[in-house]
Amino acid sequence: MSEFVNVVVYYGSGTVRANESGVDLSEFQHVVIPLTDPEKVRISVVQNYLTVNFGFDPNLWTVRIQSLWTKDRTNICWELLPLDRTKQWVSWLASCKRRGTQPIVLVSFVPKQNNLGQDCGGPEHCQSSEATSR
Repeated sequence: MSEFVNVVVYYGSGTVRANESGVDLSEFQHVVIPLTDPEKVRISVVQNYLTVNFGFDPNLWTVRIQSLWTKDRTNICWELLPLDRTKQWVSWLASCKRRGTQPIVLVSFVPKQNNLGQDCGGPEHCQSSEATSR
């Protein structure tokens, strides 16, 4: 039986702020994306899915995923932790499920580097059309 997990994805332009609870993502846009059995999927598949669904060419762009996380269950102080390995992704999802917290991520899109180690020059050089955001 498949399990659906609603992941809140913050994206777009904004500044990560801090308040008494830690990280504040209120300047960013967000969307809830239902994922089917995300704990069974490699992080590279999640990254490709997000890249394509936000209108970026996965040959030219990659996505950085940062999870909203707190170490303590009682003294809540949110922080951002990078999720760039499948093991981290799976462990984070399991922790959210165990704690009964909503999985929340901040994504940012960055140009991939070409074979010479140079980036492709930014959005105006890497993409023929403007990226679409939800």
